[in-house]
Amino acid sequence: MNNDKFYDSLSVKVLDEFAKKTFGENPPSDLEKMIKYLKPNRQILEVGAGTGRIGIELIKRDFSYTGIEKYSKFLKVFKSRLKNSKFNPKKVQLLNISYENLPKDKNFDFIIFSWTVIGDFSKKDQIKALKKTYNLLSGKGVCLLDNPSKNQEYNKYGSYNPTPFYYDDWKNLLSDMGFSHESKIYKTKTGVERELTILKKRN
Repeated sequence: MNNDKFYDSLSVKVLDEFAKKTFGENPPSDLEKMIKYLKPNRQILEVGAGTGRIGIELIKRDFSYTGIEKYSKFLKVFKSRLKNSKFNPKKVQLLNISYENLPKDKNFDFIIFSWTVIGDFSKKDQIKALKKTYNLLSGKGVCLLDNPSKNQEYNKYGSYNPTPFYYDDWKNLLSDMGFSHESKIYKTKTGVERELTILKKRN
């Protein structure tokens, strides 16, 4: 499963429209849910940072933020939009790199897969990504994965072909990986039902 051609052809305008349709704005619903688990002065990694929809809000709130994005055209927009915000550049790092190629030489207190980013991996690569996540998390680290609930269809647009991620299907495997875990079902400001999966390293 590879969505490279889809993202190569996807315009920023369409991406922004889908985000507003799914999460609403000021702030978007997924940010509202995730930020409750985040703590200041801790290291946050966002996988699939895109155009900065989530990242810019975290940066403006003075979190220590690393955003990685595989597609350079989206990261370019992120950097352009960030210029309009006041922030401490020492606390922000934006990298044009895939999660698979991210070095393992740093630990993070929080790792975020927002807006179905985990769905861009095949099932096999989802397993690899979550095992890597376990290794990248600090001892009391938390991983947050946001996805459609089982009652909500994944967005379909053009050739987009995601791999659904549902908490109920993953519970046993997550335990085997060493995580403690739970999920929260919520509705966005636009009425879309989502599932936030919360992973922690089991003590």
